[in-house]
Amino acid sequence: MRRWERTGSSSILPVPAPERDQGHDAHRFESSEHVNARTERPAGKGKPAVAPGVAPGVAPYWDRSKKPLAILLFLLPFVLFYELSLVWIPSGSGRVDIVAYREIAKIFDLMFGLAGEGSMAIPGILLVVCLLAWHVMARNPWRLDGPTIPLMWVESILVAVPVVILGFLMPSSSSPAMDTVADAVGNNQVEGQGPLGLLSMAVGAGLYEELIFRWVLIALTHALLVDLLSFSNRIAIVIAVLLSSTLFMLAHQPDLSGAVFYFLAGVWFSALYLVRGFGIAAGGHIAYDVVWVTWNLM
Repeated sequence: MRRWERTGSSSILPVPAPERDQGHDAHRFESSEHVNARTERPAGKGKPAVAPGVAPGVAPYWDRSKKPLAILLFLLPFVLFYELSLVWIPSGSGRVDIVAYREIAKIFDLMFGLAGEGSMAIPGILLVVCLLAWHVMARNPWRLDGPTIPLMWVESILVAVPVVILGFLMPSSSSPAMDTVADAVGNNQVEGQGPLGLLSMAVGAGLYEELIFRWVLIALTHALLVDLLSFSNRIAIVIAVLLSSTLFMLAHQPDLSGAVFYFLAGVWFSALYLVRGFGIAAGGHIAYDVVWVTWNLM
């Protein structure tokens, strides 16, 4: 059974922790999701336990998919697609941008005076740089074992199913499942957009809402509560999830049924982030938004 564990600093920001990938040494990896230290236990007479279908010395998929290199390679096509859409896909305001994306650009504008068209590439660059820095600090090898990326695609689709079902169960004349991307954009850019524009919005919302509401907000809240206010790790996680989910709900300005949907969806994506990592949380969010686009195009 997995358990949340504090190692050194209680922050859930990426912390360098070398990984050994040969023999039956312990596989240790400290991620932004404050993933527990995992030690492979011997099976039988001193032989390392190996998951079925996994070669000795190769971590199982559940561990590989939470590592920064796997997350980067999984999300990079989405990042590139959305960044290119800012240039290629016209809209009433000259771009198809997401509220969360614009807010990140505004922060860098205020801090460093990075304004203008060039600043709009900052959120995507920031995401890639953070994942690369995390990979280097963790001293992980520059390789990806097994069919990690295809499995992450499949898992992302599967974890989106509960949110899709929840959205259609909401008693509303305008189901939250139909409004997510429009709310994420925060203006009238949805109207008049073609399939490519709507798909771009779906990808951007999934990427950058998870970056802000899960990776950044949960990490900072946890660090504040544990390191500065001496809360227990478990209580800090609960508070961080509730705060992240509440702000995620309020950001979409929903009606009553929409509020229930967005809060529960926020709890679900927060749980995915903590248990399965940022990559699967973002992938599941993107998959859900793509369902929204597909439904509206049918």
